[in-house]
Amino acid sequence: MLPRLRVLSSPLRLLSAGPPLPPRCISGGRAAATATPSGTMDRVRVRRVDGEDTMTVAFPWGDEGDKGGRRQVQRSQAEALSRALARIAGGNKKDKKTAQALAKKRKGKKIGEMTGEGGRQQQGQQGQQQQLEARLLYQGYPVDPATPNVAAWRDGAVLEIGGRRFAVDVNVPAVTSLSLPAAIMAGFPVFPTVEVEFGNAAAAELRWSLEDAGEGEKEEGEAAAPAAAAAAAEEEGVLEVVCRDAVFTPHAGHVGKRLRLRCVPKDGERCGDPVEVTSPNLVQAGPGPCLCDARHAYTRLPVGRGRLRAVSYNVLADVYAQTEVARSELFPYCPAYALGLDYRQNLLRKELAAYNADVVCLQEVDKNVFADGLRPVMEAFGMEGIYRMKERQKEGLATFFRSDRFRLVSRHDVTLAVALQGDPAHEELRLALQKNPRLYRVLTRLATELQVSVLQSLEDERRRLIVANTHLYWHPKGSHVRLIQGAVALRHLELLVSSLAPPAPAAPPPLLFCGDFNSFPSSGLVQLLTTGHVGASHPDWSASTVPAEDDDGAEETEAGAASSNESDGGDGICGRAPVALDLRHELALYSASGEPEFTNFVAGFRGCIDYVLASRASLAAEAVVPLPGLDEVQTYTALPSVVHPSDHLALVCDLRFCN
Repeated sequence: MLPRLRVLSSPLRLLSAGPPLPPRCISGGRAAATATPSGTMDRVRVRRVDGEDTMTVAFPWGDEGDKGGRRQVQRSQAEALSRALARIAGGNKKDKKTAQALAKKRKGKKIGEMTGEGGRQQQGQQGQQQQLEARLLYQGYPVDPATPNVAAWRDGAVLEIGGRRFAVDVNVPAVTSLSLPAAIMAGFPVFPTVEVEFGNAAAAELRWSLEDAGEGEKEEGEAAAPAAAAAAAEEEGVLEVVCRDAVFTPHAGHVGKRLRLRCVPKDGERCGDPVEVTSPNLVQAGPGPCLCDARHAYTRLPVGRGRLRAVSYNVLADVYAQTEVARSELFPYCPAYALGLDYRQNLLRKELAAYNADVVCLQEVDKNVFADGLRPVMEAFGMEGIYRMKERQKEGLATFFRSDRFRLVSRHDVTLAVALQGDPAHEELRLALQKNPRLYRVLTRLATELQVSVLQSLEDERRRLIVANTHLYWHPKGSHVRLIQGAVALRHLELLVSSLAPPAPAAPPPLLFCGDFNSFPSSGLVQLLTTGHVGASHPDWSASTVPAEDDDGAEETEAGAASSNESDGGDGICGRAPVALDLRHELALYSASGEPEFTNFVAGFRGCIDYVLASRASLAAEAVVPLPGLDEVQTYTALPSVVHPSDHLALVCDLRFCN
């Protein structure tokens, strides 16, 4: 399945060409000069945006036909055109420093050499160069110099500087950002970051080419530059265009070469200036088969009508993977380069793209990773994404859905601690918990989020799907905390399902509840989720302890390896939990992902703690993509590794709508 060209939102909204010039804006008679077809002229690029005080005018300058030099002036939108034209004309006089250097070089020449006929002629030519005049024409008439810049500069106008004429283009599509990832590996798709102003990145023309190491070297981090040289080389056949798609996957024959990407921004028939960027590093060899490769054999094709493929995946936030604790204690078996974000992003993008999913729920997603990495990539494959960040932390939850199958109707996200404190729906639970001030205080400080999206099917507009995504409290001694968080989340979802339910006998909308629940299949939480009830006698109430008061909701890797410490003195846990509650809900959920041996595998721990839960009456599980076996996971000791980007495994399920 070929990806669709991804779309990045334009940072500025498009501007119309503007109203016709008022009569006072046109002065004098028709210009004496014969109009030159605009297609044969050099172009003036004018950038002006409503709400901004200034505008810019950029145009090529140098010898006729020379595309190398470019002048740019910035002027107030409100000032008179005459001042802008004076600046443009004045700015193109001979550079003062150059003139001074020439004068110094000529010092000592005989004065007589400058007083003859040839000298007078040379002085006259210099005077003409320094007396350039600039004027702006529209429909063949000079524009009134008193016209404000904002009204004077418009498409179809012509700028004259001396004897040269330039066609004016206002708010032409422009590349504002173009970059390639630092880590590029054979066999892994490369996704550029493309941002376009006054246009749509989806319409941009992309050309990928390869060059041998040493050609066109760029310092790492160097900004993208105009692509005149690259375009010329390409036209001459020096650089072979190997791909014109939004995504390029290098193969083994490209190892040791450097990628070059040329981008021409477009908006309909309008084209902006091309920009090119070269990869900061050479294409490297890939790590070999990844854990996900065998799983992709089950997901080569998307599911059909009336069905749904769902993915739930804790992707390991970079904010945790880059801590010293992560490198030295949690994942010491994983090479440092394989813990790097660029490297892991390569593996993650390849894995997610090949699942051909309809709904993807991710946990531990860094804010910048969502904005700059995952969302653009997933959009390239036809998926729209939404994000919910945790308070006081730089990671959160992301939900993606296939935009040709669903549309987002509404969002009902909630911070569980906020809901517990203020939502009347939780009053009974709140009053019971307030009898244990220490536990209640901890519960109201945790940053756990519940991301809830209501989607409408584009195949059958009567069908809606509620997608919930969460990542519950992490500590192994906090089972009672997760029970309470689960109760709050379930009550929130119960009320939403009820509010969206059509009149009987029609069925309520199905619920898909995904996440890292940090709970074993035998836990009280999973019992509550899948049976609708957990009693006050469940062992999780008596075996759990209260988190220390300074716990602010940090996740596993941020808290370090404290979870393995069983004493009350150093593991962030203190005191017993004198609370036992009878909890119920009416959602009728089951685990569509089953109960695999493990979904999380690190040195010293493995277990099933992630689930895809679904409405029993309206979503039937038809298939679960098998997880890697124990031997495969242990090839590199544990997870993450050079062939897998996270310490968790993705759950992939195919479901069928029943109602």
